Amino acid sequence: MIDKQVEKQVEKFPIAEAFKLRVTNKLTYQEIADRYNVSPQAIHQRLQSLIRLIGDKEVVEAYTDYRTSILTNIEKELISKLLDKNKLSKATINNIAYAFEKIHTARRLEEDKATSIVKPLVTIQDLKEPIDITPETEQIDQD
Repeated sequence: MIDKQVEKQVEKFPIAEAFKLRVTNKLTYQEIADRYNVSPQAIHQRLQSLIRLIGDKEVVEAYTDYRTSILTNIEKELISKLLDKNKLSKATINNIAYAFEKIHTARRLEEDKATSIVKPLVTIQDLKEPIDITPETEQIDQD
């Protein structure tokens, strides 16, 4: 019976606000529950799924600060696996190459570098030659 009451209460409060009160303001589940007029169990139940998703705040901040280095190290590890004959016998080369490509792309994005080569619309040769910028309607009238 208590579980059903908790389930009904879970929907009665804004999870983002409750999460902020818990993490930033360091309020207890009871203090948060008192604010929203629900049980501490309801607060705990709803916040646990979010906490599991987000993880430890300090770990997340450290990852954010060192993401490029972390991705570079993962990329290095994948390259070493590409060269390890024992690992190659257990995984297909396509799987390892795919993983490498994904980590490589993520690292390049973190470094604000291009992730693909795009053909330019204008080449250097185009810039050496005069470009006719007359609107098409005027060109037709002149002919």
